Amino acid sequence: MKVPAPNGLSAELEGIPLVKLVFCINLATDKPLSELGPAAHVAFDIFRKYVPEASIRFYATGTMSKHKPVNKRTLTMLQTWLAPGAKLNDYAYLSYQDSASFNHAPSSLFLVAGREEVKGKRAGDATLIRLSLAPELLPDDPKALVELTTSLWDALPLRSGQAGLALETTPYLKEQSHGHAIGISMRHPGIDIPVAANDGIMIGHDRMRGVGWLTLLDDAFVAKLGGVDALTRAVGGLVTVIHAGHGVVLQAGPRPEPGDVNHGNPLPAYRAVYDAISPLMPQGRVPPLNLDRDWLARTERWVHRFGR
Repeated sequence: MKVPAPNGLSAELEGIPLVKLVFCINLATDKPLSELGPAAHVAFDIFRKYVPEASIRFYATGTMSKHKPVNKRTLTMLQTWLAPGAKLNDYAYLSYQDSASFNHAPSSLFLVAGREEVKGKRAGDATLIRLSLAPELLPDDPKALVELTTSLWDALPLRSGQAGLALETTPYLKEQSHGHAIGISMRHPGIDIPVAANDGIMIGHDRMRGVGWLTLLDDAFVAKLGGVDALTRAVGGLVTVIHAGHGVVLQAGPRPEPGDVNHGNPLPAYRAVYDAISPLMPQGRVPPLNLDRDWLARTERWVHRFGR
């Protein structure tokens, strides 16, 4: 996929890349990972279609303090977790990435994360499935990217999601990587910043975290917005409404774009989607990015960057 990388996007600290530009599919459900079962492995299978096995170098779980090198056994870990009857920890988290070193921002990443039921209770966080793929691994065909995203939407009982350009950040230098990423995203609002711990809390079981080139809503969310016809009128002619699986996909323009508010391109189609889904956006429940100052106010402005 050909992507015009914005100037100033790349940044390093002591040789550690802080961010990488990716095509990200970030999906959420109110169901625990264990309830999704083996169907959730479809997402990992799709990830491995695009990312060669030799490139998947590091992995991490929720009980590890840092990423470790991948081996044959660790590549089967998700399959073991999703087997019928398997018991997961309260916080089920597993990620794989292609970075050259454990602490580098990855160009490709697969992640599942969510809370499980413990003693009859479960925290209100969303369960996340995220595929971030290096643009050069993908076809330069927007229809293929839509089909890739909708194949996941069709396979799982998901509630919402976004797909489009994003920045993967290194979790080992959060303040520096998040600080750099938010500056890029505020100027180029079509570039998202996925952060699993924040996203799970912010989305919960009844909210959306924002919009992307593709924004996915299940039937229940569509109903909250007045139904498909009302939603179609609300997004207007700049946005294509695609009926898929158990909801709709809102396509904001012919292909993913970074935009540039400094040069008169605030991405009006993305803004139209934001306006339409704004009743589902978080209000007063936005976990802050790791920033050096004004972290909560700056994060809230970023989450609502498509607002008018």
